[in-house]
Amino acid sequence: LTISTRINSNSMVRMLVGGAASRAGKTTEEVEEAAAAAKSALLKFQFQMYDLEDLFADAGRTEFLIVTVPTELAVRESVRLLNDLTFEAPDMPVKVRNVVANQVLGE
Repeated sequence: LTISTRINSNSMVRMLVGGAASRAGKTTEEVEEAAAAAKSALLKFQFQMYDLEDLFADAGRTEFLIVTVPTELAVRESVRLLNDLTFEAPDMPVKVRNVVANQVLGE
């Protein structure tokens, strides 16, 4: 939003947008309305992402289950994922209690 404030305060950018809008058959007012609607949608999406982040960080409501296959590369990636989820952000770790290995064949 800081960027949009800077763009909106820049008379040169506003002139370019207005010129492009008039060439497209849109009035400056229509362009401003579309820009306001887009900003509103982006703000709504940003707040939804904050809520999702809070949900993932709540160990009482969320748990992550790692599913892998028993190959060297897949196991290494799973270990990296486990470390990233639990240790990357100590103030907001994601709870991981189990790891599932698919495609394990008995002998």
